[in-house]
Amino acid sequence: MPSEIEVDEKIYNLVSSKNSYWSIDASLDSVTCDVKSFLSSNSLEQNEDNNLIKGYDNAKKDLAYIDVELILKVSEPDGSGRILRAESAITEVEDTENNKQDEGIFEDRDSKVAEWSGKNENKIYQDDEDYESVILNKASLRITQFVIGISNDINFEDGEFVSKDTTSKDIGTEKNPYTRATKINTQSLKDGNGTQIDYFINQIPLEVPEQAYILYNIRVYNEGGIDTFAGEITERLPNNLDFITGELNDKYEWKFGKDRKTITTSYLSHENSSQNIIEAFTKENDNGDGSELKYKEIQLLCRVSKETQSGEELTSTAEITKYEDKDGNEIAKESDIKAYETIESKKIKSNQAKANAYSYEEEKTNNSDRQHFFVYLAIFIGSIVSIIMILIFIKKFKKR
Repeated sequence: MPSEIEVDEKIYNLVSSKNSYWSIDASLDSVTCDVKSFLSSNSLEQNEDNNLIKGYDNAKKDLAYIDVELILKVSEPDGSGRILRAESAITEVEDTENNKQDEGIFEDRDSKVAEWSGKNENKIYQDDEDYESVILNKASLRITQFVIGISNDINFEDGEFVSKDTTSKDIGTEKNPYTRATKINTQSLKDGNGTQIDYFINQIPLEVPEQAYILYNIRVYNEGGIDTFAGEITERLPNNLDFITGELNDKYEWKFGKDRKTITTSYLSHENSSQNIIEAFTKENDNGDGSELKYKEIQLLCRVSKETQSGEELTSTAEITKYEDKDGNEIAKESDIKAYETIESKKIKSNQAKANAYSYEEEKTNNSDRQHFFVYLAIFIGSIVSIIMILIFIKKFKKR
């Protein structure tokens, strides 16, 4: 427990008025309130003597009590999601004759002040003990990545984008969405029936021409309870998928190591711009499809190596390797959640590749259509068989 904390005057005055009857114990892990002094200086209507809590009045069903307030400051940075538990106990009691509980004739029928089970990690509480827990907001980012362009050269033009109409006009919007973008469902979290957001990822490898230039979109969502920066993003490229040095990758500040396969960027960090903060998810106003799930996105340009074999699958991996709070301080991040995108090198032309770039919805629709066809076929065959069986039965009946 820190001995001094710098606060502004308003907070100082508030803390001084509330905490003036509390003292920090020598162990620094607990504080003690001088309740007698508190009662002596605070007029309580229910207590004429000012330093006694009246006994229970069974006739009036009146249970007397006092309120003692304590102000504490959370020292741990927000974003950890930790549960902080404060234990309290009555540790000294006196009767009207100044006899102290458990030291003679004065005893409580079902508790002892010298025993503090909660503080000793024994959670079998006496009735003179209690606790209150608070849960810190949790920082939780989710990363996705998907191909948004396939080109035979470093310059991407209309017709080379993996979007609804293959152009860059309104690309990434409802008018012209990316066809391989991750689909999101927030309904269960919004309704309180679940604790996670559902992400539907197109896991079918995307066929691309040999030695094609591939444009990736990397998107970071904030599904947590606090505004957060994606302080660092790390991308790991497979063999035969090469990082391209150029204007686009320079724009997003990608930096590579000696092998050029592990690359990082701090483009979305607090230091780069305060505008990069990703606001916390507000489920109350969400439409169930992630309308209030905020995100930031960047791009990455790579090229399929000439050494790649036809039919070879290349899977790249993206990961958020640093979380930052609203002030740019690094905070604990969740267990590693990575995003994958797989392409397959083929001896095909660019227009064939884009024709094969089915979105999740298109695949689902196609599968559904195929399922409906087989259901209808089964019904039709079943009907024919039933008619034949009826005719056979009628024929045998006439013979009799």
